[in-house]
Amino acid sequence: MVVACTIGASAGGIPHVGRDPSLFVASTVKEQHDQTPESHCHDGRARSAPTSGVSTQREKTIAHGQTPHADNHIAVVIPTLNEKDFISKTIDSLLQHDITEIVISDGGSTDGTQDAVSAYDDVRLVESLPGRGRQINTGVATVKSPIVVILHADTQLPAAAVCQIKSALRDVSLSCGCFALRFDDFAAPLRFYTWLSRYDSYWTTFGDQAFFFRRADFISLGGAPEWPLFEDVELRRRFKTIGRFGKLQSSVVTSARRFKAKGPIRTQLFNAVMLVGYAMGIPPERLAALYRR
Repeated sequence: MVVACTIGASAGGIPHVGRDPSLFVASTVKEQHDQTPESHCHDGRARSAPTSGVSTQREKTIAHGQTPHADNHIAVVIPTLNEKDFISKTIDSLLQHDITEIVISDGGSTDGTQDAVSAYDDVRLVESLPGRGRQINTGVATVKSPIVVILHADTQLPAAAVCQIKSALRDVSLSCGCFALRFDDFAAPLRFYTWLSRYDSYWTTFGDQAFFFRRADFISLGGAPEWPLFEDVELRRRFKTIGRFGKLQSSVVTSARRFKAKGPIRTQLFNAVMLVGYAMGIPPERLAALYRR
């Protein structure tokens, strides 16, 4: 979800220690990186973050434990609820990446989603009470990999995602990151929202951009809020209390199905109203009831 109201953002270009500048959003998005084969992407192993200038105990701990092979394992957690039409395509895409664990945290699907997931021997299916925040927590609780990616069921990672995530997290000051966003539809309003998604702000950074982080940091923050809506907005805020949030210049590709259902302009106006309501303190449960109408 990208809201086309105001940017009010700092661009994702973040000049900090240990960062690979080629990965992050600058003044333009280099979309060609989306097609870079993972085998040709620098995985960051030679770019361990120096400890000089590291100011917090958290960063010192990360830097002390960061070895050339410490970040080799990545888990992807996908919360699902009635996603049969998309989940197989997403899993097939993930199997092309060097990912150690793929976990589907299902909130009680009744459309055959669980049957579709069960067809994959290398994918773990866990059952959860519904609610994306709760499902994220349930899924993350089952993984052992030190790096976790939260992926929506209708979203696919860019080709070089794994090595870009590893390189980004070599920066010990980075607590969480995500990708820019592209849609599987090229309508003009969606191209505009794609452009906005390059910027990190309250209005332009959401869970459909594939948040990635260290599992230890996620646990230290108490996990995701178990809300039915805006758990991603709150999770971003929490991560920013312990470090920086970075946005990579590569893009995930997500379905435009919700925009097609009600129209892109109407959908974005509704999203903006919901975000304003959340900022004003309306409980996520009340907003979720409106969202489902």
